[in-house]
Amino acid sequence: MSLNKQKAFEAIKEIAERTNAIEIHMATAGFPEPEKFSYHGSFGAKKYLPDAVVDYSDSCDIFSIEPSLSKKVLSESLHKWILFSSSAKKKNGNFYLVVDEEKEDDFQKILKSKMISAQVISVKAD
Repeated sequence: MSLNKQKAFEAIKEIAERTNAIEIHMATAGFPEPEKFSYHGSFGAKKYLPDAVVDYSDSCDIFSIEPSLSKKVLSESLHKWILFSSSAKKKNGNFYLVVDEEKEDDFQKILKSKMISAQVISVKAD
């Protein structure tokens, strides 16, 4: 089983509403799309689109939905997570990974071993 992205978007929306968000941007129908992030100063740097950006009066949280964990794309994912984590910190916010609850421990171990500041939100897979 894998994580249903729509379920993950619903979880993000619930968190945003519960925490009195001012604005919600999500990469799904019915919401404005979030802006892409890139490493500044890097000519031709790859841009990464977060799945959601939630704005508050004094901060901004960034969310990335990770349906699976694959060694094939781990390096690229780490690059993206580091960027999202540092971008959220610059905006006094947090970075969240939304993952399948069965893989939560695996994601936690990777984040800890790579010293990436992120909170993990687990969602039950279909």
